[in-house]
Amino acid sequence: MRVLLIKLNLLRTHDREGHGSSLLTGLLAIADHVKDPARLRVAVYPDDYGYIRQSMDWCDAVGMSAFTFEYECCRRLSRALAKTHPHKLYFIGGCHVTLTGRYDTRLFDFMVAGEGERIVRALVAGEIEVEKSNQFNTLESPTLLKAHEIPLGSVRYYPFWRRLIRGRASVISSRGCRYCCRFCTSPGLDRTRRVIPVERLARHIVQTVTELKSPKLNIWDDNFTDDPQRLSTLGRLLDAAGVRLQEVSVFCRTASKIQPGVFPLLRQLGVDTLITGYESGSGRVLKYLKGADADLSHIKTNSLMARDHAMTLHASVMFGVPGETLWDMEQTLDLMQWKARERIPGPLYMYAAVPLPGSGFWETALEQKKVRPDMDFETLSYNNFNAPLLLDDDIPLSQYRRIIDRAREACRAMAQVAVPRAGTGRCRAMP
Repeated sequence: MRVLLIKLNLLRTHDREGHGSSLLTGLLAIADHVKDPARLRVAVYPDDYGYIRQSMDWCDAVGMSAFTFEYECCRRLSRALAKTHPHKLYFIGGCHVTLTGRYDTRLFDFMVAGEGERIVRALVAGEIEVEKSNQFNTLESPTLLKAHEIPLGSVRYYPFWRRLIRGRASVISSRGCRYCCRFCTSPGLDRTRRVIPVERLARHIVQTVTELKSPKLNIWDDNFTDDPQRLSTLGRLLDAAGVRLQEVSVFCRTASKIQPGVFPLLRQLGVDTLITGYESGSGRVLKYLKGADADLSHIKTNSLMARDHAMTLHASVMFGVPGETLWDMEQTLDLMQWKARERIPGPLYMYAAVPLPGSGFWETALEQKKVRPDMDFETLSYNNFNAPLLLDDDIPLSQYRRIIDRAREACRAMAQVAVPRAGTGRCRAMP
């Protein structure tokens, strides 16, 4: 069977000059697990719409992967493609259908739940036969891949890899997360943290930067900064291979304590960008969201350490959390303004708290009858500030919106904070 895999790219911001390479990580891992790459194609929608249309005559089946807020777009895309190619098989996977356990049987013939590597590999090899049907049909691998089995992806499967955003490829360093944040879907998807052996990760990074002829990377690992020994070993292995990375971005949990020695190790690995969730400036709300070890003092200490090691810090906050008061929101505004006052470079992003299926927020929203399994999932947008689903009923919407206006102004103020140039003490204005 010839399969076309499509990942939606609806998280489009200022990075419009290329493809959402970071969004492709999962599909490239699936592609890397397939024995016959000639029978698989990977595309991003809407970026590659022309390539998708060209591939429709070639393929036997079309698979889509979506976050919750992208699910409705997947339905529309399936409906549009089926108008001209009604006899193809259409299936859907990703965290949304895995966590809800349901899909539109009128538009998709089956769903892939959980990790898709083994299922897609078997489909391409003809080891699984699926017919068109309007009956509910789930394909799920019985066991998780072990850490040494997880395919790490390869740019050779992606036809437009030379146009990756800012020249960066993405590499997987682990799957799963040891934290259980209330707003996150990760605990519902996989509570098993599987860390790629560091020797294997180093070999993959060397191969990736060699193929791309670029030392720029996004590293996907929710807990990358938790293990200084692993960071040190990775740096030593890359040095031995003669690879020196530049412009590397990683995730960082600033709400928990980070050992000071981690920051020099990150810089030695070429890390110049940390991506973190501040989430709230209220200590009470912060612990509610991220657990007992989360503390505002950690956020500030880690942020200052990142600044002092010439790294930009992309930080996000959310508003409209269950139980959040106007005073709590004011504390978050104070934290946003503190970042600007301390000249900690890197943008601020603000989001509306949304109840994603599989998260603690979803359970709360179900109890309050604010969501249902057959709802319009486009309303679960991180930018839905006009109709916040989780905002407590006793908070006047007019006062909440004034807070949001002030938060937007704080985000704009961060654009004036200088960003350190890589490898120098000099700064440039943020774009």
